[in-house]
Amino acid sequence: VIQLSTDSPPGNIYVYRGERIKLVIPKINYSYSIHIPEYNISKHGIVGKRLEVEFKAKNIGVFPIFCNGKCPTGDGAQFGQITVMQYESKGDEKYIEVNAKQAKKIIEKLNPLIIDVRTPNEFYSSHLKNAKLIPLSQLENRVSEIAEYKNKNIFIYCRSGNRSTVAAEILIKHGFMKIYNLRTGIKEWIKLGYEVVK
Repeated sequence: VIQLSTDSPPGNIYVYRGERIKLVIPKINYSYSIHIPEYNISKHGIVGKRLEVEFKAKNIGVFPIFCNGKCPTGDGAQFGQITVMQYESKGDEKYIEVNAKQAKKIIEKLNPLIIDVRTPNEFYSSHLKNAKLIPLSQLENRVSEIAEYKNKNIFIYCRSGNRSTVAAEILIKHGFMKIYNLRTGIKEWIKLGYEVVK
């Protein structure tokens, strides 16, 4: 159960694939509705009552939540997003989680395609050398740009390892076979004094 408010957007809601999720707004004080296209959900609230939206997180990815009525982000605008992650790594050889020290060796030895899945602002403040920016929210629609790397080494990172884990699952779903995920994020990379581009 995840409590929401009509006054402020929830931002990114992280859940695991297979979980049954219930989004609850305790009390609706005016015309308000929530829409999640991925799950064919359009739920209209009744003034004075709580609004509940329930669904099972089936597919891995990032899915927008929209709202109508007196929305903090504007009527009909994106209110937040659901990020559905794999519960745990299956130990498949095509997906390997690494720390910053291991990542540095992999980049030097394998020369992989490096993908930064953070926001543009985060990317331009500091990023790994030769990294390609593809924000997580755009990855699903931009996999064709990196199709030639389906059987080549790909290295993914974000700030702390959460978004890159979701990104890895998206790429696996699209048939990419050799993925390295910086599970500790660029935070550890910078902490160890490794090179970044600003």
